[in-house]
Amino acid sequence: MKKYFIIIVLLSNFLFSQQEKVYELINNANLKANSGKYEDAIKDLKMALKIDKNSFEVYQARGIIYAGMLKDNKLALTDFNQAIKLNPSNGELYILRGRVFTELNEYLNAYKDFKKAYKIKPKSGYDKYENEYIIYNINQSLKKSSPKAYELSEDAMKIIEAKYYDKSFKYLDSAIVLDSNYYLAYAYRGMAYQILNYFDKAIIDYNKALKLNEFTDLAMFGLGEIYNLNEKYDLAIDIYSKLLQQKPKNHIAMRELGLTYYKSGNKIKAHEFWTNSLELGDKKVSSYIKKYPK
Repeated sequence: MKKYFIIIVLLSNFLFSQQEKVYELINNANLKANSGKYEDAIKDLKMALKIDKNSFEVYQARGIIYAGMLKDNKLALTDFNQAIKLNPSNGELYILRGRVFTELNEYLNAYKDFKKAYKIKPKSGYDKYENEYIIYNINQSLKKSSPKAYELSEDAMKIIEAKYYDKSFKYLDSAIVLDSNYYLAYAYRGMAYQILNYFDKAIIDYNKALKLNEFTDLAMFGLGEIYNLNEKYDLAIDIYSKLLQQKPKNHIAMRELGLTYYKSGNKIKAHEFWTNSLELGDKKVSSYIKKYPK
């Protein structure tokens, strides 16, 4: 029994020393890469893989060098694929691969990775505000996933800004015919309907946009405004609260949620949100605090 115990201890010590060597090589590679010695860094990481071919950290480090420094996105993609295969619950890896997919113009794949990262990261001990970065990339990926629908929608937005609403509907309808899952076209059309006070139609389009992309700020703000105008304060509170869950530092949502609480009769809650909004640098909220006393 004692003999087996000695063997286990020796094996454990050997594995520990091997792992230490791998981390040392990763650190050396990072230092060399930051000094512009990319090839030397790659050599260190290849050596690390000879010691431990199942180290996701090595593939991650090499993928970062390929993507960020050598601009070789195909090799980076290969490494990030392997890293994710070895550690599929690491949210950071999906962000890294999502960036590579974006560089390769594979926007739907990028969207899937950023969406996966959003689901994983809150459970991984990361700062909750980093979700805002992930959400931004989710929205950007989906925007560009359908180039022609994107072009038509952006043209429509310019037309809306010029107040030619009827013409904007033609562009947005065409975008939806091209891609019935293009969330932005529904969000923009909902905004045009809202401006024209066609609230029922606006609500339908906003909800369609949110069904396709739950992070559509424009749709959430639009719904919040419509619900407030129609004194449906509970619905407005729900939508603004959801927006703040996604983006805790969004001072505009904080300000509007405060206003909704005030209108619903909860003045104390309103001023709590306005105070928080003010601390985040919201200059407009000062007028709310003066206009609506406790």
